[in-house]
Amino acid sequence: MKYNSLFIIVLLVCFVSCASGKKLRILKKDYTTSDILKALENHNQDFTWFHGKASAEIRTTAESRDVHMVLRMRHDSAVWVVVKKYEVEAARMLITPEEYTLLLRLEDVYQKASFDKIRNMVGINIGFADVQQWMFGNIILPETDSIDVVQNENCLLYTS
Repeated sequence: MKYNSLFIIVLLVCFVSCASGKKLRILKKDYTTSDILKALENHNQDFTWFHGKASAEIRTTAESRDVHMVLRMRHDSAVWVVVKKYEVEAARMLITPEEYTLLLRLEDVYQKASFDKIRNMVGINIGFADVQQWMFGNIILPETDSIDVVQNENCLLYTS
């Protein structure tokens, strides 16, 4: 008898928790470029300071390791990243609008170079503000209003 009432309670919780109050939204077909840019601007969040933690798995041909990262940012000023492997600090990186500094503690490597070197490594013309927006999770907005929009029934794609 005790298990029957427990079963009924679990069954009720499952039915109640599976209910969805959201309705399916269908994209309207007549978005203009200004509508899209306005929606993208409204999506982005402003910040002065940001602190976050992340976990990642890094795979190379030689090894596969889990790493933990601590990220601190001050808007338009600096990005500070600490990477831990095996709960020991493995790397530290400071990125400013002018340069970056990298310290690989386990390999005893220190590197300092201009921010232009990051642009060359990535292969695209990206600025410090774009890097911060990307790391914060914001959308990198195009610098020009001349964008092309491809629209289907499920999504909108834009290119500048």
